[in-house]
Amino acid sequence: MKPPERSRARQLRGAAQLCGAAALAIGLLVLAGWALDVESLKSVAPGFPPMKPITALAFTLCGVAIVARSVRGRVSAVIASACA
Repeated sequence: MKPPERSRARQLRGAAQLCGAAALAIGLLVLAGWALDVESLKSVAPGFPPMKPITALAFTLCGVAIVARSVRGRVSAVIASACA
């Protein structure tokens, strides 16, 4: 790979990790909202209907899969496949 291509790949990997972390955080916050019965944590934004717990679990697993897949390594690939 040429140096500009490496830089671009690094930027895209970072963007993927950021999006995965956001999905993971949203999923965990909504699950915490359901576990603690906090209405404001059950929805993504005020005025929106509450997210169901199974959807929050899916967000969490997708976030883990995206972050794990963006990290190089055999173990992270297995974790990503298991979560997906």
